[in-house]
Amino acid sequence: SPDGSRGTWSAVGGADGADCVVSGDGGWSAWTSVGPACSVSCGAGTQTLRRECDSPPPSGGGAPCEGDDITVRPCMPAPCPCAAEVTVGPSSQLQMSWPETAVRDQASFVCPAGFGVATLVRTCDLSPDGSRGSWSTVRGADGADCVINVDGGWSAWTSVGPACSVSCGAGTQTLRRECDSPPPSGGGAPCEGDDITVRPCMPAPCPCSAEVTVGPSSQLQLSWPQTAAGHQATFACPAGFGVATLVR
Repeated sequence: SPDGSRGTWSAVGGADGADCVVSGDGGWSAWTSVGPACSVSCGAGTQTLRRECDSPPPSGGGAPCEGDDITVRPCMPAPCPCAAEVTVGPSSQLQMSWPETAVRDQASFVCPAGFGVATLVRTCDLSPDGSRGSWSTVRGADGADCVINVDGGWSAWTSVGPACSVSCGAGTQTLRRECDSPPPSGGGAPCEGDDITVRPCMPAPCPCSAEVTVGPSSQLQLSWPQTAAGHQATFACPAGFGVATLVR
């Protein structure tokens, strides 16, 4: 001390002129978003994050933080809905308009007059990666696609069995027709009337049959041969009878 009675400490300085301090390594803060929470409003996007080397900052010759201070990670706020879409029906004559539809919801389309299924329904299913909706197959309430109504029409009559039930004289013929020209489809009306009918037929007139008759004298048998319709048969009277030839 100035009066020499006691000692007093002088300031301690390090070799580099700095006070002696404790070494402290740097530590990262928590990640915080830089910009929006996700680069997209639906589906697969990205989010940019930043962190600071201040928890604590490095000190006294401590090591800095290791690693990157910025990172990008995937994000998906929600699956994207199925987009509005116009498709062409199987008939190529019908445009079907489907509205934008949320995932796992259904969209419907009412077929106009002249088509067989009243309402078509399809579902907005989730894609395998879960990021968007994808339309399922279009199906009608009865499991059929929306198609044009077509009324059935009969084919020509065709014979069932022989052309006629007899070889001569009056007979019958059985005929069938099919409802396939065209067949009914899409809710079209079936064919009206019967598919089987019977009609009269006559291949040819039957001939007059062979016949033996007895003459007026009761002593003469007249033999007539089988004779085609429209033709004549004759019988020559034997000797002793007055008429030489009979005709019928």
